[in-house]
Amino acid sequence: MRSPLTLIFVGLLACGSKTAPDTAPAPAPDTAPAPDTAPAPDTAPAPDTAPDTASAPDTAPDTASAAAPPVLAANGLPADFVARLEDNKVGCIGISKNGKSLLVLGDDHGDRILNEVDVTNRELSEVALTPPPLSDPEVVKRLRRQGYVLCRSAEAAGDKTIAIPKSVPIVVRAADTHRFEVGMAGNMPASLSVGGELGYTLRRAYWNESIGPIVVVYEPLNGADGEDEYAFVAPYTLGESACAQRLTSGKALAKVAPPAFEPVKAGKSCVAMTADGRSAALDTFYKTRMPDGSRGDHAPTGIHWYGPGPAPAIDLECMERGCSAEQKAALVVEAAKLGLVGCSEARGKIALDGYEVPFMYKDMQLQLKTPTGWRVVQRMRAGNDGDGHEELWKLFQHPMGGPVFVLVGNQDTDREESLVYALDNIALNLCPKTASDVLAVSEVKASSSAKDGGGYKFGADNVSDDDLTTAWQPAASTPTEPAWIELVLPAEATVRTLRIGNGFQRKDGNGDLFTMNARAAELTVTFSDGTNEKLTFDGARPGMVELPLPAPKRTTSVKFTLGALHPGSRWPNDVALSELQLVGAP
Repeated sequence: MRSPLTLIFVGLLACGSKTAPDTAPAPAPDTAPAPDTAPAPDTAPAPDTAPDTASAPDTAPDTASAAAPPVLAANGLPADFVARLEDNKVGCIGISKNGKSLLVLGDDHGDRILNEVDVTNRELSEVALTPPPLSDPEVVKRLRRQGYVLCRSAEAAGDKTIAIPKSVPIVVRAADTHRFEVGMAGNMPASLSVGGELGYTLRRAYWNESIGPIVVVYEPLNGADGEDEYAFVAPYTLGESACAQRLTSGKALAKVAPPAFEPVKAGKSCVAMTADGRSAALDTFYKTRMPDGSRGDHAPTGIHWYGPGPAPAIDLECMERGCSAEQKAALVVEAAKLGLVGCSEARGKIALDGYEVPFMYKDMQLQLKTPTGWRVVQRMRAGNDGDGHEELWKLFQHPMGGPVFVLVGNQDTDREESLVYALDNIALNLCPKTASDVLAVSEVKASSSAKDGGGYKFGADNVSDDDLTTAWQPAASTPTEPAWIELVLPAEATVRTLRIGNGFQRKDGNGDLFTMNARAAELTVTFSDGTNEKLTFDGARPGMVELPLPAPKRTTSVKFTLGALHPGSRWPNDVALSELQLVGAP
């Protein structure tokens, strides 16, 4: 795929984009979902199932979403777009490929008004219409310059859910009056937060089957004055796996011992941890009714243990008000017997898989810096008053890793409450670890890499990031100059098996990129001594393919050279490899 669309959220509107021309040989997904073969954990968020009653697009029957993109027609504009413009029907007509504008036909007391919605500036500009609509060459030139394609639409079912029947179905749902979610089954949904005191009602969505963003349309609640608002969602943002990708490189953890246990007054904080960091005691307070609206069955103000397993048999309650000298001495002795340690506060980074991982707390969400960027791994609950005044007080973790203990508090006017989240790897929605028999790679070399664009990166390192939703794409590969990619080992090792993720194994707002892009039909594998093996693939099956070598091979590198291809349905020659793993022993 080549130079896909670039769309980012700015005030819920996309700004700045890079359009792939119609003749471009590569895909331009706006969002890319996780592969079918790597299901998300049970706890991972996924969009609601689309209701059976969801309305079909205004401009096409239910089956139209699977149709091939229309050929260019009148005056260089797509035929179905021209037909939609000429039928004089009020509503969305076209969406620009670069995601910057919508073309909307309005009704002003019987007169048709054609408006362009400027996404960047949230402004309307009128486009002159003279009958017949495309008789003015300047209007045609303007529309062609924007690269408009047919705008399809679907209405919200009960103001709560919209089903978008693209080739890879997308669901929009109203999480509440200030937040909408757009997502695909098995993937992390994109969350759209909208302002305004009264909140908003979900109305409809606009999209094009083959390219461009998803446009969510909403309006103010309670009849408040104001026109429709638009939120643009880049397709590539919808392709994120529901589980968060683990780091495979970064700053290694320095070996640091936790502080010693001290029986001092806590002050709404962590007071003790088990030596392995799996459980922690925190001083908290609670309301009669818990912040999630349910009856709270926790004890009121006091020190309580959180985390897996039974709580250590030690009474720390005196620390909440201040222990006497005798109580302190007894606690020190008892804590030593149980192996308790003090609490380490995490400041900006947590320990994960032997690496330092940056985190931030924003909009009641805990986010981690993953290989694919900042990622929401935990959403916190709203407070008693429903206005979400919670803020992160402190975050604790053993310096060498383990569960993360998040202390979230709310001290709003007449309310005082606190919550503790004990987050292990499952609660953080972390993807499973790579198999321990996969050899570490010190360097990845390639003949070339396609230019990054539209939110996608196509560099060679993608084949060793343990993520099937990223891929390497060469700039070109021909029979006379085939592209290649090489894994370099830190030292000579024995390779017994090759694990290969063929193709671009993502699904997103543009469709299934595995079938839309080319896949390898043949690969020649060359070892550091010059010997080689030829591999063939059927090209129809995503996921990791495991290929044992005829005999174990000692080598310092393994080079993969592309041969024949299985052509892509949309970008026939844009070949991709998602993952390459070498299985063996150092």
